[in-house]
Amino acid sequence: MEKNPTKEQWKVINCNSQLISLSAPGGTGKTDCLILHILKQIKSGKYIRIIMVTLTNSAADTVNERFEDLKNPYSNSFKASTFHSFARSILPNHAKKIGYQNNFNVIPGITEKILKRRVNEHKSRLEELDNPYEDIKEINDKFLRSNHLIKNIAQEYTQKEKTIKLIRKIIWGALKERRRLNVMDFDDLTFNLYKLVKNNDSALKSIVTENPLMIVDEFQDTTDIQWKAMKLLIGNGIQFLGAGDPYQTLYRFVCANLKRFNQLSAISGCKEFQLTKNFRSTMQIVSLSNAIRSQLQGYKGYKIWSEDTGPNPQVILSHRKGLLIEAIYSGIHYHWKKGTPLKEMSVTFRFAEDARLLAKKLIGWKIPFVSYIKENSSSDFKDVVLSIIKIVQRQGKRKHWRKILQFMDGVGARNINDILDILRKELYQFEDLKYIRGKRYKTDFNKLLKLLHEIQKLKNNPFQALYNIRDFYSSLGKTREIKDHDPYWTTMLKIVDKSASLQEFLLKYQDSSYGMYYPSNRVVGDEEFITLSNIHKIKGKEFKVVFILGSYDTMFENHNTFDDDDLIKDEIMIMDTAVTRSKRYLYFLFPMTKKEWDGRRHEKNPSIFIRNCSEDLYEVYSPI
Repeated sequence: MEKNPTKEQWKVINCNSQLISLSAPGGTGKTDCLILHILKQIKSGKYIRIIMVTLTNSAADTVNERFEDLKNPYSNSFKASTFHSFARSILPNHAKKIGYQNNFNVIPGITEKILKRRVNEHKSRLEELDNPYEDIKEINDKFLRSNHLIKNIAQEYTQKEKTIKLIRKIIWGALKERRRLNVMDFDDLTFNLYKLVKNNDSALKSIVTENPLMIVDEFQDTTDIQWKAMKLLIGNGIQFLGAGDPYQTLYRFVCANLKRFNQLSAISGCKEFQLTKNFRSTMQIVSLSNAIRSQLQGYKGYKIWSEDTGPNPQVILSHRKGLLIEAIYSGIHYHWKKGTPLKEMSVTFRFAEDARLLAKKLIGWKIPFVSYIKENSSSDFKDVVLSIIKIVQRQGKRKHWRKILQFMDGVGARNINDILDILRKELYQFEDLKYIRGKRYKTDFNKLLKLLHEIQKLKNNPFQALYNIRDFYSSLGKTREIKDHDPYWTTMLKIVDKSASLQEFLLKYQDSSYGMYYPSNRVVGDEEFITLSNIHKIKGKEFKVVFILGSYDTMFENHNTFDDDDLIKDEIMIMDTAVTRSKRYLYFLFPMTKKEWDGRRHEKNPSIFIRNCSEDLYEVYSPI
């Protein structure tokens, strides 16, 4: 830790209880506290292995790096991973007990494809549903993340018994099909882990023996199915610590629960701790956070405090969105000139539409940034890279081969179909390329076959594999050269640096928690990036300067937020999460409609969650 632990932190570090609940808002030194607790437990000699569960892969990477930076001899005894990765490491040894073979594949999106086909087969009998596929997909997701009865979930969408029975048949049929194909989607991992520990005592005892201490970070955002699995592990003797902030529960839409900490504390013998001193943010930001949190109905939290002081948060209002974008640019430039690195700045937002214009402007201004906005565009280079890796891993399908073949010299649409038909006979295995004849494309085919053999040998050297694929792609006659500052290439290099194998790279590349990197085209290598992210994706991060874009009353009204007290809770927690990302400088930028502006509503703050706070906690500016 940068500073000596506080008395509150020492209590957690030295606690040896079987069950611990740690309520620790962002900035209170939670991660350092957990790492010191882990080190103490390892040094005690009681544990040969400690697992820490994080919300995202990028968070797990951060914890593992911080643990390794301590240069202690206990690194092999500890590993941080997501709950999905934890389940992925457990299930192969017990796969047959849940109806799988131990060499099952994890294929993201496979559930959607199977469900879509099965829904289309019964579409005429699902006319009662407004959006049959979307509705059944939601029901399926809730089922896998909660294990609630499909019948009960489906009743939120329809009351017809025949339709409910059909929905149940479709979802169970898709689940059985995935077992038959020996494949799992991400949500299947946690669902099947729960089924394993629920129905098999020997597997449950084996998991507890191999993982005697489990620490769960961001515990408030665990899903119902994850909590059910954890409770079974706790009931069979695993030592457990749940840490997080119950008043920043952001993932209720995927079956997280506001009462998760209460559920943990209700178990006999649970020791409860709180961290209240904030080391991250100034007193002004912490005071605003306390005021926002106190608006939660039934709030029984405690005041967070800080010894550092700084400027008041600023609220900037305008009916011209372009002016707010210019204000962000001016703010970035001002703080950069004052010596703040770009990596210490972030623009966060509630909805992606608020930030797309800003992203275009940042590219135009040549300001490097990492974006967590879902990409609407595609990349031929990205498609070829991912297709080659999947083919080498024996996961290649017709569509993956098509993405590669279309760029090869002498191969037209008719040739592609003929080649694909030949490959189909042998289940699209790349070794069968040698049987394909054709003088016009023989050179490219030989290069491709050579590349695939090389990549197969480099499965544990993903860095070199990526460079080989890029060289191959750039050498084809129908492609462009991939420059070092290409956003997709830059992003791949960032992710491959944290991957030990091609399989790990593939899984992480499809994980949105890593973002998309846009270099400035002026610097290659150790360039710094400002962060452009929605509030959910920025959870767990911190920045010296934070700009919050959007979040005005009429937007919430348009999304029916104010019609539901429960949804208002979500928005308050989301706003508080954005506020507590800032260490020193905090700016709110609220766009207003012309009607609101003409009605002089700009004399008041347009965000109800800030307006309800004392006016001495922030300063308001309303430029023309």
